[in-house]
Amino acid sequence: MGKTIVVPQTAYGFESEYNSMKWDENLLHQFFREIPPENYLKLFKSSAIPPDIFSHIVKTLIEKEPSIDISIKIIFNLCKTQSIDLTLMMLDDAEKNLILKLVEKFEKESKLEDRENIAETIKWMVD
Repeated sequence: MGKTIVVPQTAYGFESEYNSMKWDENLLHQFFREIPPENYLKLFKSSAIPPDIFSHIVKTLIEKEPSIDISIKIIFNLCKTQSIDLTLMMLDDAEKNLILKLVEKFEKESKLEDRENIAETIKWMVD
């Protein structure tokens, strides 16, 4: 019997669910997809998203998410959180390279008119 995915209502709930399934990449991908993209902003409105979780989200979007639109919406909402600067500052070089890979995926797969916005919104994260 598979694990039931619970859509979290708080950052603590997100981290708790994440920690219970972080070793199962397919289940984790389902978990990230079950959360409406706009809810990521609500979840981390007043608390920082841990860098290891942020980079795991990025890695999962690169490797598992077929919908570029969902990936973009998730990342854009995470980038709007108040403490994203703190999270990004704590990323190591390998994690920053993951972000660059995600940007490349966005640029390759997104519509032409979206590319400029994607680059402007996300590339600042690794500077």
